[in-house]
Amino acid sequence: MENLYQQLDKAETPEARASIAERIQAMSGRSAPERNLSNEFIIRKVPVYDGKGIMQGEQEEIVHLPTYLQQQQGGQVSPVRAVGTTSRVGDRVAVWDGTKWVERT
Repeated sequence: MENLYQQLDKAETPEARASIAERIQAMSGRSAPERNLSNEFIIRKVPVYDGKGIMQGEQEEIVHLPTYLQQQQGGQVSPVRAVGTTSRVGDRVAVWDGTKWVERT
């Protein structure tokens, strides 16, 4: 089951996320209140732009709500960085863990 949650986090398309979410629901049963995935995902509309930056319409995307809300904390979206990226300030080094900088000791 944990493997499915990891696949869900790594899924790149809304269709892949929806497919994995359905498998998780089927395996866990919809009646389990602690893991009711229908409460964890939302569908939001995002603008679609052409190559010139002109909006062409909107498309729907499935969003994992807890992750989305975490990214929106403080009104700032977490920057896109590869996990394991290092940053050095003076003699201090930190490593990006995917959500925050962790100081390396």
